[in-house]
Amino acid sequence: MEYQSQSNRQSTAATTVQTGGPRKRKAEDLDSEEEEEVYDEVRLWEDGWKERYYKSKFEVDGNDIGFRRKVAWAYVEGLCWVLKYYYQGCASWDWYFPYHYAPFASDFDTVSQFVPDFSAPTEPFKPLEQLMAVFPAASKKHLPESWQNLMTDDDSPIIDFYPEDFQVDLNGKKYAWQGVALLPFVDEKRLLETLQTVYDKLDNFERERNSRGPDRIFVGPKHPFSKFLQQCYEGSGFVFSSCFFTAIFLYELF
Repeated sequence: MEYQSQSNRQSTAATTVQTGGPRKRKAEDLDSEEEEEVYDEVRLWEDGWKERYYKSKFEVDGNDIGFRRKVAWAYVEGLCWVLKYYYQGCASWDWYFPYHYAPFASDFDTVSQFVPDFSAPTEPFKPLEQLMAVFPAASKKHLPESWQNLMTDDDSPIIDFYPEDFQVDLNGKKYAWQGVALLPFVDEKRLLETLQTVYDKLDNFERERNSRGPDRIFVGPKHPFSKFLQQCYEGSGFVFSSCFFTAIFLYELF
């Protein structure tokens, strides 16, 4: 089935909806989608469901206990990353969950042996690098013109990051937007190495767009933190101008 998908990098690529096996339907047939019964190749209610799940979704031997453990540990590492992100700050700028599907809870039986390690130094992408990592080729107009051909030219070393066709696994759901978009994972090293070859084509405005600036804190005048920040800026014992963020007081909005 070819149609316009809803998600970030899916937004303009043609897709094939996959249920039990690949099948194609036309976009105008989408309205009848809810009336079609989705084939469930895992069949959780039948013996062998776990083996079928891993074989179908990960394309590995369903009895590979080591692989199951690897997926489960990566998932737990992701939970740790999220907790650290919200309570302590970003633990790693280059971490990602390297699978399209999650493990079963019953495969978490060895996670007590797992110790997450985010000690390696990392840094965030620059703004334009980030857009190159998440945009589909149809959104190239938001990128420097000198970079756009990397998303469309057949001889681009990263053309595989921007597929025109990809599968959406309904994964037991009814609608394509509920499915799993089987897009390739972007290789950070390859992306950044390729972008290094076109950095000299950026003009001054584009270089400014691609730079990281100070963080900004938006504070309403009625918030308790507002008075503290004002005192800092007014020089009551703090040298605030050297801090790496700017406070914006939104008096007119409150």
